[in-house]
Amino acid sequence: MRLPQNTYYRNSFAPQQQPARPAADIRDDYERWYTEGVPSNRMSLSLRSGILSEVGWALDRLCRLCYNESFLLTSIPGLIDGLFDWPEWYIAEGYRHSSDENFLFSPPHDYSRKRRYALESLFVLRNVALYEPNALELANHSHTLPLILTALSTLQHDRDEDSEFMLNIIDLYHIVAAAKIVILPTTLPAYNPLHSLTKTVSQSSNRSMIIAAFTALTVTLSNPVNTTNISADSPTLAASIRYLPLFADKPLVDACLNYIYVHISSMAMAKAFLLRSDLPAVLRILVTLLLDEQEKLEEKVVQDISGTIHTVPAVTLLTRDHILTKEELDELLGKPEPQRCYDWMKAMFVAKPDGEVTQVDFWNLYKDVFSPHAEQYPLLVASDVIKNVNAVFPEAQAMVLQGPVQRFIVRGVDRRKDAVANERFKCQWNRSECSVSVFSTPGELYEHLLGHLTAIELSESPCLWSTCLRDPMPKSSLRSHVLTHLSSHQPPTKHPSQSDTITLPSNDSSYPIENPTIRLPPPPRSTTIAFQRPLVDPPSIALTALLCLRILFRTSFASADAAPRVDADHFGFPGVVEEQDDQDFDGANEIGETEREGERRGRQAFVSVQKLLEEPNAALSSAITITFHFIPMDSGHFSNQVTSKYIVIYTKLLEGLPPHQIAPHEDRNQFFTNLFNLDVKSEYLRGELNRLSKESCLGSHKPFLNMLFRECLMQARDAPHADIRKAHALETLSIILRSILSKNLSGWEVMEILGGGVGQSDDVFMILTNLVEDGMQDETAPLSIRHQGLQIALIYMCSIGQLSPGAYFLRCDLFSSITTFIKSCDKERFVSEAALLLAILANFHKSDAGKLNPYLKCIRSTQDAELMRKICWAVNKELMSSIQSYMDIPDDSFKSIFTTTLGSMFASLRSDRTLSTTLEPSRELFKNQWVWTPVTNHLADENASDL
Repeated sequence: MRLPQNTYYRNSFAPQQQPARPAADIRDDYERWYTEGVPSNRMSLSLRSGILSEVGWALDRLCRLCYNESFLLTSIPGLIDGLFDWPEWYIAEGYRHSSDENFLFSPPHDYSRKRRYALESLFVLRNVALYEPNALELANHSHTLPLILTALSTLQHDRDEDSEFMLNIIDLYHIVAAAKIVILPTTLPAYNPLHSLTKTVSQSSNRSMIIAAFTALTVTLSNPVNTTNISADSPTLAASIRYLPLFADKPLVDACLNYIYVHISSMAMAKAFLLRSDLPAVLRILVTLLLDEQEKLEEKVVQDISGTIHTVPAVTLLTRDHILTKEELDELLGKPEPQRCYDWMKAMFVAKPDGEVTQVDFWNLYKDVFSPHAEQYPLLVASDVIKNVNAVFPEAQAMVLQGPVQRFIVRGVDRRKDAVANERFKCQWNRSECSVSVFSTPGELYEHLLGHLTAIELSESPCLWSTCLRDPMPKSSLRSHVLTHLSSHQPPTKHPSQSDTITLPSNDSSYPIENPTIRLPPPPRSTTIAFQRPLVDPPSIALTALLCLRILFRTSFASADAAPRVDADHFGFPGVVEEQDDQDFDGANEIGETEREGERRGRQAFVSVQKLLEEPNAALSSAITITFHFIPMDSGHFSNQVTSKYIVIYTKLLEGLPPHQIAPHEDRNQFFTNLFNLDVKSEYLRGELNRLSKESCLGSHKPFLNMLFRECLMQARDAPHADIRKAHALETLSIILRSILSKNLSGWEVMEILGGGVGQSDDVFMILTNLVEDGMQDETAPLSIRHQGLQIALIYMCSIGQLSPGAYFLRCDLFSSITTFIKSCDKERFVSEAALLLAILANFHKSDAGKLNPYLKCIRSTQDAELMRKICWAVNKELMSSIQSYMDIPDDSFKSIFTTTLGSMFASLRSDRTLSTTLEPSRELFKNQWVWTPVTNHLADENASDL
């Protein structure tokens, strides 16, 4: 009874109301009687009642419940048996009543309902099997496997009426039975699902059914017991290759790749796969798939790594320490001490808080100036001179710096500096003996030079400017000639991209410096690096493609010993056979001609796709690099070996690894001894060195280049003639010089990269010149070794040109060595190269230091008739080449003859045309020069007429 609002009872004694009982949830799909796990469950009873309306009601709710992972078949007794009733009816008799007419016209109502119940029951079984407890229950049920095998052997995949039923059956087979079924050669066709699945894959046009059949076959054949059912000419394999290029359909491509992987996992099938005519196309598709996935997995990142930049103005005022002029000295001599000392300090020094001068230098400067006049004007003692510093510069202080060696200095002063005039307008007449001060303009200098010319009394006179070697000429011609020595009034034009400042290596670096070749290379002003960064991990489709490539690559080798080993460092990808460089794989295992042909085709196919993988994605790079790093570099020769140890070692050296990390059990000498025992892969090494930039050679790769150049010199010098290390070291030297000197380096940069620095370059380059000298004059050495030394000298001098490192070949006179080589060699080509080297050396700084060139002197003074006869032959060969070029001109018109003849003649006189074809100089330094001039001048001399 409800109490009135105005009650006379206190609240504590009021009757307590009972909580309202929740009402039963009577919504559909939540009724207790069909969700409870009891034998009287309505869904189970309705499903097996045979009443079509009740069956439809139960299946409608089961189709919705089967999506729920918490739905267990075992929770409702008898449910599984009820779900099998209608699919079994369909494969037993239901499919026979279906015809094309039923799809054109309305089928009988009862048949249509029963068919729908069969499809819905199979749909429920397929969905609940995705949950593992239900899958285990179905796998152990007695009706599952007979239903699947009967359906696969009875129904047709190409009938539209059966397509949906077949798709669910294949999915159910893949989930429940594929991994457990065993198919033997004695298995009856009715119990062998492979025939139906193979027909579905190769003949069906239903995409969903093809993917399901591929997946079922992959799972079935993954069982090692079933691998005997794989055949090389399987229609399934042909279908998987046919669908492989459909990159846009990822599920289909993934199913195809999984089947191909299972197929070639069998060694016999992998070897047979190499014999397929479409192998190159399959490899290109797999590689293209990797690259296609790569573009979707990465992003470009640009990062600025520039450090602190220190610059100074490009135009600086050159200064030098002040020296007393005669006027200043005369003014100081007559003054009494200590005033003379005070005034002398004011003239010679300036106050500078961080400056310092040693007390010894301070006293010596004073003494050197006034000691010649000490008899007339007495000098102060050293202690008084030092004390007077405080009188002139109050902030200066004499002190003693403690250390291993005590230093007595005066801090707070520095030498006074004078600006240095522009030396470009300094008169250098009389071989630089003219004492006139520097002029301000070239016009003033020219007027001064005319005075020198006027003073000449002879009608003809040589040019006396500095080291000019011009022959005597009339005064009128001499006036025009001296203009060639005058510098322009305007400074050289600066390129628009050139900065107004100069970058210094560090904050405390001084500029300018007397010897620019010792200046350390400064860091770049703006340094950015761009790289591809992976966004996510590679997808499974890319990794499966990579696994297929790995298996096919490894199968391209005949035996397990010949193939790269599997180890922990390479996680199953090909490793390196460290202890062997070359192996004869044909003799390792006796294999048939068919397998050997398959290996050859496999290697050829992999080489054809090698260039596609030059820039792999970062997420795939380690696996791809290891897989393809061992493909032979020479696409025209497919040898039966992995990539040589030579390439592996040089790859690690180029990465910056020191020898003790590459071969921990070898010392440095043993490491390079073993390295130079290996055959030189010239194309590989030349390609790697050519790819290095100039900045990289002066930066990160400088230690490697310097180390390799030195070791080549040591091995070539110390190894006996018969030792293969000597030939390999000389060949490596040629490659280094040709590649590095082609990068437009200055003289000091050459010494930095190859010599390790200006201070160490003398030792290194003198070893080089001595190596060339000893090789050419040693008549007991093989001619090939002597010729390699000659080629090294030619490459070096042709590349260096007129730069300062070429002077090392002047310091070590090679004239006698070249003479010995020319006279002892019978090969005309080698004689021509040696004579050319002599001409190039004689041309070195001929215009400004000709009198110091020892080769010019030797050519002029030689009386060796045999030597000159062979040199004359070399010059005559050049002239005959020019004549032949002229005779080969087809056009007789005046214009064509005039232009083409000159071009052909000068081109034929180039020094690189005389060299043997194996030399290929890296610079055309003498393209427009007649380098034989020193020789021809001597031949034209009267003293050589008797020769």
